[in-house]
Amino acid sequence: MKTTFTTLLFVATCALTAPADEVWLSPGVKEILKLSQSDVSADVIKSYVAKSVLVYDLTADEIIHLRKAGVADEIVTSMLKQAGTARANASATTVTPAAAT
Repeated sequence: MKTTFTTLLFVATCALTAPADEVWLSPGVKEILKLSQSDVSADVIKSYVAKSVLVYDLTADEIIHLRKAGVADEIVTSMLKQAGTARANASATTVTPAAAT
C-alpha cells in the first residue's frame, strides 16, 4: 500500500512539474528557433529556409510554439511557403506510368 501511494505521489508530482507547453518540433524547426533567439536577422533566416533541403511542414502546435517564442511572422510564413513550394514541385515531378498500347 505504501509503495502504491509513493508511486502515485511521484506520478502526480511529475505531471505537475512537466512543462505544459512542451511541443515536439519537426526536423529543422529547432534550428530556426535557435537562429531567431540568437538575433539572426529575419532576412538571413528566410534565406536559410529557402535554401534548406528540409521541408518545414509545420503543425498548428509548432506555429503557436514559434509565435510564443518570438519568431517573427514573416519567418513562419516563409517556412509555410517553402513547404507549399516543395509539395508543388514534388507533385509536378511525379511520373505517371505510360498507358499500355
